[in-house]
Amino acid sequence: MPAPMTPKNDKNSKGPNWGRLSKTLSFWILIILIPVALIQMSGARAESVPKINYNEYRAKLDADRIAEVTITGGKNVTGTFRQPEAVGNKTAKGFVLQVPIKDAQAEIDRLYAKGVQINSEDAKGSPLGLILNFLPWLLLIGFYLFLFRQMQA
Repeated sequence: MPAPMTPKNDKNSKGPNWGRLSKTLSFWILIILIPVALIQMSGARAESVPKINYNEYRAKLDADRIAEVTITGGKNVTGTFRQPEAVGNKTAKGFVLQVPIKDAQAEIDRLYAKGVQINSEDAKGSPLGLILNFLPWLLLIGFYLFLFRQMQA
């Protein structure tokens, strides 16, 4: 009498394919987490220097407390104080502000008269802007990869 046949555990059985499911799930988790991590990292750097208003800036400039400024795009100013200053409720070595008038020659003359070192840079894209520009492409590529993996099965 032949031995009873036991069902074989092959790939054609009706059970869920946990290996494939875990690969797909981990792929989508990476697609979502990488942009989130990049956004978080760019936000942490941006908040390390306090933002001041134009009146505070003018008061500190008139009191000869500003050592150096970098003007980006004619309007955004990043600077450092001669000594750490109280800004808001914390002490800071630098500041960030946006000048109300773009390319104001009077402002540059005022900085020059106070002996402040002036640097200038062209406006450049922020990391967040780059991520937002490429995010649709990354999602589209991820969707196509997902479809190709599904078709191979």
